[in-house]
Amino acid sequence: MKKTTLNTINESQHACNELIELLEQENRLLITGKIAEFEDLSEDKSARLQRLKKYEQQLVEIMTAEGAPGTETVNQWERLRNSLSQCRALNQRNGYIINIVLNNIQQSLSILRGNICDNSPTYNNSGATHNPTYTRSIAKI
Repeated sequence: MKKTTLNTINESQHACNELIELLEQENRLLITGKIAEFEDLSEDKSARLQRLKKYEQQLVEIMTAEGAPGTETVNQWERLRNSLSQCRALNQRNGYIINIVLNNIQQSLSILRGNICDNSPTYNNSGATHNPTYTRSIAKI
């Protein structure tokens, strides 16, 4: 069976919908702190991204051969673009959460190591701002 632009867009849309579900699942895991399940999800996410990349290459080849797309193809293409934008937004949201968690972990480790860094600027006698860094052992082992 010869693949058409519309078939490939529909397959891409299906893979994109699966990716959206995985990103939503990832978000739930991040919020609930179930990091143990995160690795399997990352592998699934990578597989969906590889499929989307494959479909992208197929679309370039097919569209070059077919020429100008019809109205239905354009409508499906727009739907796919919107879904891909949603994927990007969900991925950015999850990345933001991961960065917050990472910063909290780094701050906690810094405190445990006795390197207390206050990131809020304060003013010295001349009115200049500076970020003081304190080093103090919490306990000796």
